[in-house]
Amino acid sequence: MSLPSTAIALLSIAASGAAQAPAPAVPAPDAQEIETSLFFIGDAGHADRPDHPVVSALREAAGGNSARSQLLFLGDNAYPEGLPEKDAPGRAAAELRLNTQVDAARASGAATIFIPGNHDWGHTRSEGWDQVRREARYVVERGGQNVRFLPEDGCPGPVTVDVGRSVRLVLLDTQWWLHESAEAVHPTSACSADSEDEVLGALRDAVRGATGRHVFVAGHHPLASGGPHGGSGSGSYDHNNAVRRLDITRYASDKPGLMRVDVFGDGRLRLRVLLVDARGRRTEAFAMWLD
Repeated sequence: MSLPSTAIALLSIAASGAAQAPAPAVPAPDAQEIETSLFFIGDAGHADRPDHPVVSALREAAGGNSARSQLLFLGDNAYPEGLPEKDAPGRAAAELRLNTQVDAARASGAATIFIPGNHDWGHTRSEGWDQVRREARYVVERGGQNVRFLPEDGCPGPVTVDVGRSVRLVLLDTQWWLHESAEAVHPTSACSADSEDEVLGALRDAVRGATGRHVFVAGHHPLASGGPHGGSGSGSYDHNNAVRRLDITRYASDKPGLMRVDVFGDGRLRLRVLLVDARGRRTEAFAMWLD
């Protein structure tokens, strides 16, 4: 199955890999030409202090033009097992990690979306569905009107969010495919899609209905990987093959580092990967034009 040209460039790029290659000569464009800046960060659930260097870099970068910025936290927002119940062991540490991210997002002034990962679902614990919904409520309550947690209620998605004039985000909770205990499934859930076929159909419609917008599909797990989040071996992640049937290649998943995509008024896309060391020093390790 082929999809529109809006789904062409692969965005699942690890900062660790980018750091090993010399940065190509990509002329810095005029910032006034940027229509929308998308900031992707994954595995931020280890950030356990307000001045964490990577989270601080994200806050400052997005805050430079918050009206045109969109932040996406790509899951595993609270290690090791999401947000426990009040007074449970680990609750205070989980709150600190979430507060670090949510407060940075609020301080930036940019619109922000949190997507859940497997750790937010209790890291495969049987009560994972309750865990992710508890975390979602906490994030939204603390974040205020500019912070959302999507998809809602432990639903798989997809959720479509149009940003500016030329970007469409299609958001998935990929852990829904993998969780083996209670979750939102047909016929007892209130989700708009709650079976594999319904999710894939809705995903197809969201991409095909983009009407010229650049489409970015975002979720926690990669669509293809040779590692533990991949689609081979025992316990393989079945959503890999299912979603790859849609031929989606512009996909942002949970990878280390801070990734930025600038969308220009003339339709061009520029990808940048920012590395931040323990002292907060920042280096643009990789940059390329996508279109």
